[in-house]
Amino acid sequence: MQPGDGSWQVVAASANVPAGVMRPFDVGSAVGFVRRVNGQPEAISGVCTHQGCRLWFDRPLDQLHCPCHPTSFSPTGQVLGHLLRIAPDPLPRLDVRELDGSIEVFVAEKPPNEPA
Repeated sequence: MQPGDGSWQVVAASANVPAGVMRPFDVGSAVGFVRRVNGQPEAISGVCTHQGCRLWFDRPLDQLHCPCHPTSFSPTGQVLGHLLRIAPDPLPRLDVRELDGSIEVFVAEKPPNEPA
């Protein structure tokens, strides 16, 4: 993506994403989860790749689940299990950075012909 295709959006304060925490975020045009791996932030989409349902995080199982059908994903976005005829795609990773005490995700702009 080119810098003009979107913008960096704050999704969490750095202090609110310690090791071992999977933090959900919603910045309007992007929904996802952010966490730390080896001290660095990582972010993935929080939308199921099958039907676009919003995922929820099951902390005891360390898995993301889709409420629309029995599909689960790992914190890295890999499909762990499903009952669909064809496995859904893994969850997309999002560009993430940490800057001045905040964790930011790059959010792409919608194409001009797509409704807001």
